[in-house]
Amino acid sequence: MKKLTDREALIKVDWDADSEKLTRGLMEWRLRRAGFRIVRLITRASPSGTGTHLVARVAPRPESFEVVVALQLLLGSDPMREACNLRRAVRVKTMPKWTRKHVNVLYMKPGGVK
Repeated sequence: MKKLTDREALIKVDWDADSEKLTRGLMEWRLRRAGFRIVRLITRASPSGTGTHLVARVAPRPESFEVVVALQLLLGSDPMREACNLRRAVRVKTMPKWTRKHVNVLYMKPGGVK
């Protein structure tokens, strides 16, 4: 994948095994309504084998972590994950620098993050 431009961002989505998987058309429609567009989508099985991880490259770059969480929800991400992300999003400015850089992750394996 080409390097992100300063006008793009990666939106990380966690679909649980029992959640509805949205079509690309519906995801594009939802993001267009919110003023964004999908540049590229990548999906892969989650390491647990029970769900799917989706990474959407979107433009323009969201202006805040709160907007990132809203986009994750629009793309069908696990609502409980995003509820936790939202709590972090409202406190992100008070977090240490390392934590701010790693606040929005997809868990790839036990004990590790990507």
